[in-house]
Amino acid sequence: MTEDRVRVRALFRIEPPAYFGLPDGSKVVVPASPDAPAEIVSPVLDTRSGLIVNHGSLPSYRSPSQAIQEQFVVDQVSLRLEDNFLSAELDADTLGAGVERARSVVVAFLRHLMVEQGDFFRPVLLQYEIEGKETHRASQPVKLMELAAYNLEEFRGRIRRAVTGTLNSDERLDRALVYYEQGRFLYKLGSDHDLAERHRHYLIASGFLFLWKAITTVLGEPGTDRDYQRRFKAFGLPTDFWQTRIQPLKETRDAADVAHYDLNPEGVAKPVSEFGKAEATCREVLKAYSEHLVRSREQRPDSPAT
Repeated sequence: MTEDRVRVRALFRIEPPAYFGLPDGSKVVVPASPDAPAEIVSPVLDTRSGLIVNHGSLPSYRSPSQAIQEQFVVDQVSLRLEDNFLSAELDADTLGAGVERARSVVVAFLRHLMVEQGDFFRPVLLQYEIEGKETHRASQPVKLMELAAYNLEEFRGRIRRAVTGTLNSDERLDRALVYYEQGRFLYKLGSDHDLAERHRHYLIASGFLFLWKAITTVLGEPGTDRDYQRRFKAFGLPTDFWQTRIQPLKETRDAADVAHYDLNPEGVAKPVSEFGKAEATCREVLKAYSEHLVRSREQRPDSPAT
């Protein structure tokens, strides 16, 4: 090690811990064959009271002699695995550079372990240090408060409009709503700050692409539908709606689609930052089309009187 470099140590906890023979929340952790129990019994539920009245099979964790202890070197990073604690040591120019290098090697190792095990593993950085100096405890996200505001009068109106929309929907709108739902679902998953930033961004970028699918299911898509620049006018949207609202999203979508498949973090960042704009535009399109369907039904000769 040269004089201008430092020895960095970083400690990670690997989750989930069950595969290491360790407690894992409420899961009943038991060994696999050949040491598996002959029979695993679930807790007993009293159907009269709805209470659990018997524990069933209890967890069977690893013995001290069975603890995972492995050492290996990956790309000049020394790794030591003891249970689900993975320590990394390496030479680096700075503490920050060393921690990031350790993290990237740990992530690369876990990706291969995912293939071997068939499950998702993630590293949680616990602490890090320069050899012989102060140990730093890694900061974890702290959720101080969650806030949700309600307006019952507005919500009643939205419920009634949702009922009207449900009663007057068609196949096109139903399909677009599925895309919108999936986009919102991916955004919700991507809002979990317990996930690594790259996972959150890929989830949200995928959600952006689903919003684009919802929009173009209703309005049509360039290169596929000849009337894509005329539909929105029939639904009562402004005459410059495509140019001012849709075209900018299309440019982001086109770039994001490539970035998403190339796993380009810089390219994925743009749809992440513009998700809110895409979501608001998508809702406007869906509501305009839903109201168009309601008006069309009311104008039919055979429409029932209200």
